[in-house]
This record gives sequence, structure tokens and C-alpha cells, in this order.
Amino acid sequence: HYHVEDLYRLAQAAWRSLQNRRPGEPRVVIMTPDQVAVTEEDSGRDICVIEAVNDDKPFLFGSLSNELHAQNIEIHLVVHPIFAVERDENGRLIGFHGEARPGDGFRHESFVHVHIAAIDDQATRDELQAALMAVHRDVDAAVADWPKMRKAVSEIIDDYQATPPPVPRAELDEALAFLKTIESNQFILTGMRQYRLDGSPDEGELIPVSEEGLGILRDPQIKVLRRGNELVTLNSEVRAFLRRSAPVYISKANVRSRVHRNVHLDYIGVKRYENGVLAGELRIVGLFTSEAYTESVLELPMVRRKVRAVIEELGYDPDSHSGNALVNILENYPRDELFQIDEDKLLEIATGILHLQERQQVALFVREDAFKRYISCLVFVPRERYNTYLRQDMQDILARGFNGQPAAFFTQLGDSPLARVHLIIKLMG
Repeated sequence: HYHVEDLYRLAQAAWRSLQNRRPGEPRVVIMTPDQVAVTEEDSGRDICVIEAVNDDKPFLFGSLSNELHAQNIEIHLVVHPIFAVERDENGRLIGFHGEARPGDGFRHESFVHVHIAAIDDQATRDELQAALMAVHRDVDAAVADWPKMRKAVSEIIDDYQATPPPVPRAELDEALAFLKTIESNQFILTGMRQYRLDGSPDEGELIPVSEEGLGILRDPQIKVLRRGNELVTLNSEVRAFLRRSAPVYISKANVRSRVHRNVHLDYIGVKRYENGVLAGELRIVGLFTSEAYTESVLELPMVRRKVRAVIEELGYDPDSHSGNALVNILENYPRDELFQIDEDKLLEIATGILHLQERQQVALFVREDAFKRYISCLVFVPRERYNTYLRQDMQDILARGFNGQPAAFFTQLGDSPLARVHLIIKLMG
């Protein structure tokens, strides 16, 4: 779409932007339409150019792209070379060796060059630049502190094995199996903070062990739990977790991830014990990897015990039609929900879905978040009736009914005569 002269001018601008950058200091520049001045033959529209330069590291390019998509920014062109460079102590480029190669002995830098639809307003460009810089900072913090976070998980595993806490052995074994999957990279660690319990679970407070956490939780102002405008460190729901025997708790954080995927972070609370007495919590945030969403629910730690308990409670022959249907329901149940739902609620909803099979009718199943921040709704409707307008109407009805606002939706259309829509309603109060 571009003239040769345009490409030459863009390459010159890119070369100039590479000349100076201190290692460890990301840079994002948004060039205005008049600075770019290219001609798109097919559309005739002006563009802005985003250039983002940083030390090469995991998740960087995908995280930047996800931020642009989350802001509904139209992308015309993306170029993302990894360059091999040499710089002096002031960050000045003194050697350029083209595309980076493993083991070439040079510093590797990520150079992201993106063409987007023109943004004429300076304030809007400034906001976008700040958002992209925030992505860089979060990726930098998560990648830099990943070894420390993994070590902290490894240490709590060792503590649980060396001095088992006073919890039922089956729960401890399940917690250990789950923590080992986190430690073996089946969970993308992006933040961590240690808390000590000052007082009893009924009346005490959770206090950060140090001023700074790890990863994105280096910032003490980031609270991963929030209800309405209230920042939550320890409320009645957290206290309920601390009182229960289970050593690990899984939920969703209020903070959206800027690393890897632009979704709400997964929150994992791990109890810390001293001499068999509850002493605090290791609070972990991050994202489950694809393995957690593709592995069978019959093998996935922290999920398999609930699933098997439901199957045993209903007592269907595993080779029967109902037995096969139940396993299929559980395998296809929203995976994030399976991590959070309790066994009794899963039994109730799975039974309801099983009785619904092949029936052309509307059904609603509801689960309230343990921290009372949102309502999770599974809605089933005849597939031939489902469309975007119906989904929007359902969201509006549920938002009014629960005094909340729509936060997310996920649709499943398969061979079943029923479509399934998973709606998340954020509570306002």
C-alpha cells in the first residue's frame, strides 16, 4: 500500500530511533500523521506509527498487541524484528548486526513497528503511549522477578512436605500437586506478595511482610481484590478461606493482566504456617497456561477431586448414556469456573445441565463469587434462537436483576441443540 519513498522515510525514522536507548529502559514513540506523511494508495487515509523498543524478553510483543486490540485500535501493519546490537555505556548504538541469532554474543532488542489508524488528538496519543509503557513495565517486572517467584513457590512446597500443616492429608496432597504444576511453568507468574497474619483468622489482619512485592505487585498500591470501590486485603470472605482447612484457594483478581493476555488475572492464595499454626498468606497472581484449559478435568489438580466427587455422588455407570453425558458436561464446563466453584455448587449445576440435555428450553444457572464481586451466569438457549441481540438482552436483564453491569461473555456453540452463554455480571455495591 505504500510508495517506495514512504518506506524509505519510515526506515530512516526507525534507524534514527535505534541510535540511543539505555539498556533496561523501554521506549515508546507515537509518530503523528504529519511526521509520517505516507500515502496509502488503497485507502488514502493518514496513519500514526508506533515504535516500541526494549530488551528482548518473553511476552513483550503479544502483550503490546493485546493492549492495542483491547483499545479497539485498527492495525494496518506490524513489523517485529529482533535486532542484534552493541551500545556504549551511554546507550549510543555503536554496532548493528541485523536480525538476532541465538548465541551470537550481542545484545538483543525487540523493535516493534506498528501502523495504526490516525489519532489526531494529542491527549489520546499520550494516553495510548502511557498504556503501552505500562505494558512494558509490567512485562519487565514479571520477567525480572520470575526466578524469585518460582523460588518462593518451591520453598512453600518444601515447607509443606517437611512440616505438613494440620489439614486433611487428601487436601494437602492435592495442594502440593497443584503447587508443583505452578512451579513447573503451567502457570505464568506475574506478581506475588507475602502477608503475615497479625492476630487470629477471626479478628486479625493480613499485613505485607515487606514494603515491596514481586513482579507487578512491586507496586504496593496494587490490590488484587476489590469490591466496588473498596480495596480488599482481608474481609469476611478472605477470613472464611483462612478458617477453612484447605491450604490453597483460587479465584479471579480485579486487576486485568497486561502480560500475555488482556484478561482478569488468576489469584491464588496459599496459606503459610509456622510450627503448625496459620501465620499468613502467599498471594500469587498470574495466568493459567493452555495446559490448564486442555488437560482432562479428571487429571487436573484442584479440579479432579471435585469432579470425581460429583461423578461418584450421582452414581451413573460410566459406560451409560448419562455417565458419558455427565463426563462431557464436566470436561466442557468453563475451566475458570471449575477452579473456583465449590463441590456442592458444581453438583447442583452439573445435575441441572444433565437434566437439560436435548431439551429445547431456556435455563439459567448462577454462582456468586466468594468475594461478592461478581455473579457468574450460565445460560442455555435453543441454538437456532441464539444471536447477538438475544445475548445483549440477556446481559441487560441479568445486570438489572443483580444490580450490576455486564463484564464479559463467552459463547459455546457445538453439536448440542442448546447454545451456552457464560455471562459475568460485575456487582456495583
